[in-house]
Amino acid sequence: MEFPDDFGFNIDSLDEMLCNLSWIEEEKIAVYTENSEHFLSKERNESKKLTLLDRLSATCEDWRWMEPDESEDDFEKKQLTFLF
Repeated sequence: MEFPDDFGFNIDSLDEMLCNLSWIEEEKIAVYTENSEHFLSKERNESKKLTLLDRLSATCEDWRWMEPDESEDDFEKKQLTFLF
């Protein structure tokens, strides 16, 4: 996945990018993690692992139920899925 130039390579920046998917043209987005058995395998802090997985899950759920605000003329609903 190629993030915009202002991506900060941290959990907060990832969360921000995933909450505003206007930088991705496609309506349906699937993020597939190859070698998922190694995903976060070097992270020693269990709390950080859970925080990331919780945020990914919450972001997908938010997109599922998101409705445009009146101020968002260019809102495009997206379908976001993470696969491990």
